[in-house]
Amino acid sequence: MPRTERAGESVRSHIHRAMTKLNARDRAQLVVIAYQSGLVKPHPHA
Repeated sequence: MPRTERAGESVRSHIHRAMTKLNARDRAQLVVIAYQSGLVKPHPHA
């Protein structure tokens, strides 16, 4: 299996685990949770 395929599986696995732990229904909800928790901050407009 090529390295990029293994990396893709790893990313999917991490996303799935985060969704399960945070009870998120999809990736978009993970983004919302990240902003709400302060993990991600909005980029100021230039």
